[in-house]
Amino acid sequence: AGSCRTDRIPLVGGKTFDLEGGPKLAERFGFSTIVAQHLNQAYGDRAGVVAQVAAEGYSDPLARNHPFLEAEVIYGARYELAEHALDILARRTPLALLDTVAAEDAAPRVVELMANELGWDTARREEELRMVEERLRAAI
Repeated sequence: AGSCRTDRIPLVGGKTFDLEGGPKLAERFGFSTIVAQHLNQAYGDRAGVVAQVAAEGYSDPLARNHPFLEAEVIYGARYELAEHALDILARRTPLALLDTVAAEDAAPRVVELMANELGWDTARREEELRMVEERLRAAI
């Protein structure tokens, strides 16, 4: 074992993180202040990549009264190896932890987006929805 290195290893998105990046994202991409702040805080210097995905046609919100975007689903599948709808709803975003009703409402769209991105068949889509329902009912 060596000495601790964590003080020298930046988190993903942290290497060139800009504390004032939220307003810049809002101006450049037209996001609301709340969405831009969320993206900046959640993704750091990778927020621009999420914003570019949103510009591909995935700028709709995942759930009412929450700052999470469809782009985060696509980003999670493309760049963060998200393999399940719950990876997005409970791990990449905290939606399932904050609002289980909103997560349940968003689940079909999350599954649809992931299915299109990852090539899921009907059986896989149904299984993903079943797993989300099961976990949300068990209170994650």
